[in-house]
Amino acid sequence: MRYHRSVDPLVATIKLKNDSEKLLSVNAFVLEPSATASKTVYDLSPEGQAAIVEALNSKTKTSAELMSALASPIKETGVPASIKGNKVWKKRIVLNILKTDKELANRVQQILFTLDIPASLKEQVSFISWDKIATETQSIDLGKITSGSTIGASFSPEITMAGKLQGVSAGSASVSKTFNEEKSFTAKFAGLNAALVSADKFQVYRQAMPNENISGNIVVELTMKSKNAKEYTVYAFKGLYSGSSVENDQTKVVLERTLIIRPDFGTNEEVPINLSYSYRYRSIKQAARTEPEYDDSIQYTDVDVVENDKFKIFDKEEVAGPTTWEISANGKTLHIYKAGNPSAEALIFENFNDAQQFLNWIKLTKNLNVSDCLIYLGSASTIKAADIKDLSVLISK
Repeated sequence: MRYHRSVDPLVATIKLKNDSEKLLSVNAFVLEPSATASKTVYDLSPEGQAAIVEALNSKTKTSAELMSALASPIKETGVPASIKGNKVWKKRIVLNILKTDKELANRVQQILFTLDIPASLKEQVSFISWDKIATETQSIDLGKITSGSTIGASFSPEITMAGKLQGVSAGSASVSKTFNEEKSFTAKFAGLNAALVSADKFQVYRQAMPNENISGNIVVELTMKSKNAKEYTVYAFKGLYSGSSVENDQTKVVLERTLIIRPDFGTNEEVPINLSYSYRYRSIKQAARTEPEYDDSIQYTDVDVVENDKFKIFDKEEVAGPTTWEISANGKTLHIYKAGNPSAEALIFENFNDAQQFLNWIKLTKNLNVSDCLIYLGSASTIKAADIKDLSVLISK
């Protein structure tokens, strides 16, 4: 039996968004990534489980140790506490499909979304991986699909899509190979596909199942990387107070430095993404008003729409980074200088409380040095006792 009574050739190819919206409305927006629980070996495929069991078996001495290791979460190695942030970030992108045509029998047969990094940002930003794609009825969590020659993270352990364990030993498996940028790796599942085509292009393809109307949300979690970074150091002092008493001995105060790493997009204040979508729309030309479709005459319309700067994947506030604080007087910022260093370092604080506590400590103790460092007002000369009364906490950026 023929599936349709007749199928006409394509009636048109629509390229204008206004014409497309008579059939379908497409929107896109960005959310923070979902918080997911740590995975264990039992979340992996049978091949992945076998690879981990084989690796752990050679590293454990008893069955109890093996079972304990198998129950441990698989997670990404953390960064040192003295470093915060990096050049990599993850975003959850929601692609929304809304059918605006009121004819119930008409529907979208297939749709291909393409996300492109604008040409002006290709030297600053790149896609590096994706690890989740979902609709309201189905989802795929693939761990990590990567484009590039190497990545700088270390996993414990990393399982390839073939179920092989990468790395020398479980617990410190190093990622040493990834998919090449010129290759397109695609995962297919029930009409829902995705591909990291290159470092600046990502595609999502959705095909309708029989009699299915494509609508609703498609959610993709993407990881991106800035090729350059802004780095600055923030300070905190521990031991300024002992219970309710101020610590007068400046040598007992501990100075802590934390390096903050932020993406650097040059002169760009945000990272927009170009969105294009191509879909085939199925319309009923003549119907017998019966539920089976084999007595319907149908026709298809192809639609291609390009929307430059469709949504911002990194906005101005994120580019600027968090607010930092300083202590200053008469337009000069507090610095510290330690013998042997080439120059004094500006005291920048990550939050207001750290800055205010240190300022209170200076005013209470009248100390002009801390943690064996000299306190400077400005970068060239030490602070004087007469300057302390003028100090205040201000936003540094």
